[in-house]
Amino acid sequence: MRDKLLFLAISALIMAGCSSHQTLPANNGASATSQGHSVGHDVRQTGENPVQWRRFFWGSVSAPYYPTIIAASDGNLWFDDYSGTQLIRMNMTGNVKRFPLAAFNPTSFVQGHDGKFYLGDANIGTLDILTTTGVETKITIPSGDKIGYDTMILGPDNNVWFTENAHVGRVNTSGTIKEFVYSDANTGNNTGEIAVGPDGNLWATETNTSSIDKIIPATGAMTNFPMGCSPNGIVTSHGSLWVACTNQTLNQVTTAGAVTPFFNGFNFASSGKFLTVGPDGNPWFGTGNGNEIGEFDPTTNQMSYYYPPNNYGTSNGLTTGPDGNVWSVDSTSRTVNIYILNTISVAPASISFTGNGQTKTIVVTEPGTTSWTATTNKSSVATVVQASPASNFTVTSVGSGSCKIIVTDAKGNSFAVHVTVQ
Repeated sequence: MRDKLLFLAISALIMAGCSSHQTLPANNGASATSQGHSVGHDVRQTGENPVQWRRFFWGSVSAPYYPTIIAASDGNLWFDDYSGTQLIRMNMTGNVKRFPLAAFNPTSFVQGHDGKFYLGDANIGTLDILTTTGVETKITIPSGDKIGYDTMILGPDNNVWFTENAHVGRVNTSGTIKEFVYSDANTGNNTGEIAVGPDGNLWATETNTSSIDKIIPATGAMTNFPMGCSPNGIVTSHGSLWVACTNQTLNQVTTAGAVTPFFNGFNFASSGKFLTVGPDGNPWFGTGNGNEIGEFDPTTNQMSYYYPPNNYGTSNGLTTGPDGNVWSVDSTSRTVNIYILNTISVAPASISFTGNGQTKTIVVTEPGTTSWTATTNKSSVATVVQASPASNFTVTSVGSGSCKIIVTDAKGNSFAVHVTVQ
């Protein structure tokens, strides 16, 4: 397995002479969900604790190898299974459908403008095209070159672009492949990645030559820029390119090729499409030193890490789901893990009354949300009405017994407050 140990920024421009601080959210100890548990159209928090992590099992016999996961146009999550020679569709409730591939071990894929999936195999000079119904077509790469790992993107010209060992390739919806030789004559770039830059051009990393390329979509003309480090992952965020390197840096790169490095002691996931743009528009990533995932906020130069339960593995492939959460393929447990960004919490989580007619206030907090509703599951014990501000609710005791006050947001996240009346 290739060594793809990358590091991201933990603080501000340490290498550039600035400083900041690190945010380390505590492990909330949430338990994983079981296979087949339905949570509705979106993955949401329910219950009596702020649950930030959910998990769906997909039942592979082998751990995922160089996985890519994407949110497709059909509203489902799709990811590749190298060892199982298949593409897998997972819906929002965790149910999966498998699409076997004939003699093909996918190491990268993307959805094209035509809705079909375009897949690469780093072992053979072939490109696969798969419809959402499982119809497979194979195309031979003209030069015989091989598509690299985790390295396909839908370009601004509605063609699919990818990196090869010795070329940057382009395939249109008719299945015609055009290849462009690297301007520096590189022939060993099997771990480079590609992204659409803020300037509307394609940008590709050359890991083995410590450089990146700007590619003009209309002509394939390339301009090579030195990085000073070995780059792998690349995304566009906040108007800049963000390139992860093997020397423990996340690098902000302008379209003129100016590089600003940010240092971090954590590394990236060792394989897979570990670098993505999250729901908040920031770079998100899987780490290699543990099972946490992280993000870098370019507006504050701050790194935050989010810790799942201890039985989770490394998040190799990440993407933003249609529900606005972060979805990742787990490296060891044959699961897809979902990190819920904005959890709902109510304080206090339990209240007691010594008699009838008493009132107490509960307060809800949820990032990015300003309105909620609350109901009681037993109005003969306690009632609830919204107060001011909108995050406050007044609970009134009615009769002896126990009940729950359920606070819910418009998306379906909910939190239960226990009420006891003596």
